[in-house]
Amino acid sequence: MCAALCGAEGWQDVKDFWKLKIDLRSHLPYNNRILRDDTFPRFFRSLNPDQFHDLFRTWVKRISKNSPAIL
Repeated sequence: MCAALCGAEGWQDVKDFWKLKIDLRSHLPYNNRILRDDTFPRFFRSLNPDQFHDLFRTWVKRISKNSPAIL
């Protein structure tokens, strides 16, 4: 999501964003290696699009109630 908002246009852009902006090793124990090139596409392909859509909309509504209006 952050990568897309910052202009990512494909999976390579998403991977590059994560490499530059977030060191995942500081948050998760990667004992063997960092994510493979196909990790993000495989993850998102595994999601049910309708269920993701509903959950995302619910999340946006929830956080928008606690945020000031954007003009």
